Amino acid sequence: MNLKKQHIGIPTNDIVHFLPFWENGVKFFTIEGPNKEKVEFSQYL
Repeated sequence: MNLKKQHIGIPTNDIVHFLPFWENGVKFFTIEGPNKEKVEFSQYL
């Protein structure tokens, strides 16, 4: 699936980050939305 063609979100050059919050930590990354906003996706581990 090509996100850029479908205007769903444009991946940035960001990588998946890890932070040692909560019991097992959290991973997150960001994309650029259709209105140039930053959208962050997070996963509690």
